[in-house]
Amino acid sequence: MKFPRLDADFKDTFNMLFTAHMPQVIQTALGLGLFDALKDDSMGTYELSGVLGADTGMTQALLEILREGGYLSKEDGRYALDPVSREFFVSSSPAFQGKVLTAMCNMSNLLGNAQKIMTEGGATHDDRAWANEEMMETMLQGGRGGKIQSAASFIASLPEFSSMRSMCDIAGSFGYFSMGILDRNPDLSAVVYDLPEVAEAAGPYIAKAGYEGRLEARGVDLESGEDFGTGYDLVFVSNYLYEWSRDHRIVDFLKQVRAALNPGGVFVSRHMTLDVKGEDLKSQLIMEFMTRLGGYPTHAISEARLTDALKQAGFCDVTVRQPEDGSYDNTLDIAARVAVS
Repeated sequence: MKFPRLDADFKDTFNMLFTAHMPQVIQTALGLGLFDALKDDSMGTYELSGVLGADTGMTQALLEILREGGYLSKEDGRYALDPVSREFFVSSSPAFQGKVLTAMCNMSNLLGNAQKIMTEGGATHDDRAWANEEMMETMLQGGRGGKIQSAASFIASLPEFSSMRSMCDIAGSFGYFSMGILDRNPDLSAVVYDLPEVAEAAGPYIAKAGYEGRLEARGVDLESGEDFGTGYDLVFVSNYLYEWSRDHRIVDFLKQVRAALNPGGVFVSRHMTLDVKGEDLKSQLIMEFMTRLGGYPTHAISEARLTDALKQAGFCDVTVRQPEDGSYDNTLDIAARVAVS
């Protein structure tokens, strides 16, 4: 047998075949209640496996993966939570991300059918898939993990923010971003627009969260030409402009947004972008691939594309925050103003 002479090293790719399973490893730990068990005190392998009702040897292997991954620390044979796992994987934490992890693992199933979808076609994306309680809970968890805080921080940094009184949140689900923004300005009220079935489901969430009277959900079908009113100091969109960005329609939509704003009003867009580097770019490219496999046109808008469309729509004085300047999920934040007459 003649073996080939190798000019490249397969080591990094070989390691990737195993590290790619890290989400499933964390999901297993969550399902066992491992992070919750370590919330109050550190434990050794034998003690922890007893609490979990799991095999000791397998538990020890799982703990070592989590330690090496930066989710646990180990001292004198006892394992303890690291800050990331304490913040995001303990079920009682306000920033718990368990549902987000499960959703992303489910999304990865698209990759198992990628070849078939690419050659035979797949399902058409349905925005109404977001109109259910489970998805709303998942989106809220994801927002609490840093997205809401990041968006609210950017908007609160705008010089106009303290004088704003009325806000419109387009395609804002049940208004979880609006809630974070309202918390920064007690004189601000908001209307969140989404599909009628989403708006109907949003009402109880808004009341339960304590924003009734300051935040209202209204149903609208923008694809059918319905509008979202006028007289706003702030119009906010997050992860919505993608479908509009495919053609000239984005300029038409942004003109509608400008008409809804008061003179001196501000439009803020929060969207993922491929204008990043390194591991951030790798994750964004995989997300983009999965998005297209799922029947959606794109999940990224470049700064150049959006700022050009904003100028064509008549906006001025653009403020940009790059992903590396504050958003953990590779989000590009852009604020654009309506000129004061």
